[in-house]
Amino acid sequence: MDDVKEEIAQFLRRKGGVGLIISINKENGSIFSELVSKVHVSRNTLSSRFDEAVEIQLIREITHPSDHGNAVRYALTKRGRRVRVRLDEYGMKSAYSDLLQARENIEEGIEFFEEIYEPRVYDPWIDELDDEIKEMKKDSDEHS
Repeated sequence: MDDVKEEIAQFLRRKGGVGLIISINKENGSIFSELVSKVHVSRNTLSSRFDEAVEIQLIREITHPSDHGNAVRYALTKRGRRVRVRLDEYGMKSAYSDLLQARENIEEGIEFFEEIYEPRVYDPWIDELDDEIKEMKKDSDEHS
């Protein structure tokens, strides 16, 4: 049992591991394309997490009457549901949501920065001149 516990812990530590388990629909399972936008890792990384989760029996492939063609749906196994319950107990869904929101805020901040930032060539002489102007202004304000 310790080996299983260690495998699950290693899986959850990998990028997208927690996101995959907490994002799968508990009732009907989820298809890959639904999870790509929820887990926020590359398709290749998510595909690797799927393979690993199947291998350690956290998820399994199922069919659903609403699915068309060759759509593959994944559902939590009994082991996966137990892991999900534990993750829910520790507030991981909320923490993951907060993480995704923080990443989005950082990305928006970087995009805003890119829009407004006008770099200037670094020139130590200009910085020294700026310092001298500030010092002169300070002296002028003190004597007024």
